[in-house]
Amino acid sequence: SRLNYQFFLWRETLGFNLHPDIPAPKPDARIADVATGTGIWLIDVARSLPNTVQFQGLDIDISQCPPKQWLPSNMKTRAWDMFQEVPKDLVGQFDIVHVRLLGLVIKDNNSLPAIASLHKLLKPGGYLQWDEMADASSYVASVDSTIKTDGVEALRKYMNSPKGNEKGLDNWRSGLPDNLNQNGFVKAKLHTYKPELSLAKFWNDK
Repeated sequence: SRLNYQFFLWRETLGFNLHPDIPAPKPDARIADVATGTGIWLIDVARSLPNTVQFQGLDIDISQCPPKQWLPSNMKTRAWDMFQEVPKDLVGQFDIVHVRLLGLVIKDNNSLPAIASLHKLLKPGGYLQWDEMADASSYVASVDSTIKTDGVEALRKYMNSPKGNEKGLDNWRSGLPDNLNQNGFVKAKLHTYKPELSLAKFWNDK
């Protein structure tokens, strides 16, 4: 599926599933993946950690995940809308929370509702890893300098420019570290990764 294909591109581009700044999970750690999609990120992470680590996939729709009988024994999935109240039994339960590609569900350029929900899931001292596309940093590349790219460049600029009353599609992403630090998190950092040109065609294949 598209989500599984994207997962492998992300892993190849980043070079990791869990950011190296996050300490290695302890044997009794609990890890949540919010907006888990097909659950493939959790399944891949589970392969590299002790089977005593517990994994929880959360999404508004878990029908894309494998049947529970086919999941690793230490992984569970659960339907939950992250813009609704966090279930009491999930509050403060996780050492690591991972989330990826919320761009289509963040409304009104406002990441604060999502930040509040993600913060509630974490234990004190827990880690949040949030992966997003930096659309405003996209660029046009060509192997043939004689081919004009004016039209594609104009389209790129249009797609990343404010329209009407919108403040810009990428504003909340660039301001994410500050919003995190001002809303319960500490030492939030923004890391930027640029795909190798050898992967560029795969990122743009349809």
